[in-house]
Amino acid sequence: MENIKISIIIPCYNVELYVEACLLSVLQQMNENVEIIIVNDGSTDGTKNIIDHMVSNYSRNVIVIHQENAGLSIARNVGLEIAKGDYVALLDGDDIFEPNYIKEVLGIIESHSPDIIEIDAYRFSSQSRELYNICSFVKEKKIHTILELEPVFNLSKWFAWGRIYSRNIFEGEVFEQGKRYEDIMFTPFLYLKAKSIYSLNKQLLGYRYNPDSITKKIKKSDFEDIIYAIEKFSSQHDRTNDEKIKYLLILARVRVFSYLKFISNSTNGYYYSGRDVRHLAKKILKDYSEIKNSLNVKISWRDMFTVRYFMLSGILSRIKKMI
Repeated sequence: MENIKISIIIPCYNVELYVEACLLSVLQQMNENVEIIIVNDGSTDGTKNIIDHMVSNYSRNVIVIHQENAGLSIARNVGLEIAKGDYVALLDGDDIFEPNYIKEVLGIIESHSPDIIEIDAYRFSSQSRELYNICSFVKEKKIHTILELEPVFNLSKWFAWGRIYSRNIFEGEVFEQGKRYEDIMFTPFLYLKAKSIYSLNKQLLGYRYNPDSITKKIKKSDFEDIIYAIEKFSSQHDRTNDEKIKYLLILARVRVFSYLKFISNSTNGYYYSGRDVRHLAKKILKDYSEIKNSLNVKISWRDMFTVRYFMLSGILSRIKKMI
């Protein structure tokens, strides 16, 4: 009888240079308690052939899906639909697991059975390697009150691959289709469902990046996606009556505004402050003023200044360009 503890979902798109290292990092440590779901999302390079060759000797608990290109979110959702594991982990096709990833994660599942396991990662390229801290707590954290999640929302590193999730908290949640910042729109809502979190505080995943291409990949549609994320947090804020959840969602919106600022400056050359952005900024300030005293919470002046500044920066930046 199958006893799958972890389903590892690996979406791949045009990663022929890296997918072999990715799959090796998983296949070499898998056991009967682990299944791997590889979703080739319509790759047009040699990714498909490399995947097929790599898994040819693994007939058990390895599933390969070749589909037409539909985007990262749909590829992940396809994997989630068929996953059998009690827990789900995500790995992008150009990243790698450390050799002890599965052993460490299974150990925590067996001993603690948390809703979410946080891991740390490292970013690497051919030139460098650096710690990428994701863990919000020290070891195990039972969530007795929703405000205990404040460190997570303060850190706001929402990378989906930085956690292992119990399937119990996945119900009703899917990755947003056609959005580049899908993790921001997904991971926070799983935390709001979690009753227990375990921070492993070990670098168990390698996140590959190319520092020369980061700004080149930014698109104007990214700005719209970030606005969509802020609107999603805002809508959830309006639907709940729990002031503590409202506070966390305000904190999430404040943090996302920093992304908005970076993307706006990168794509426009100034901090865009159209009516839509001003409305979102004003709503954050209004929502925060309504709950900060009753909860006795405080968002730092520096963080709130980012929101306030956005209301004026568009005009100031345009004036500066005209001088």
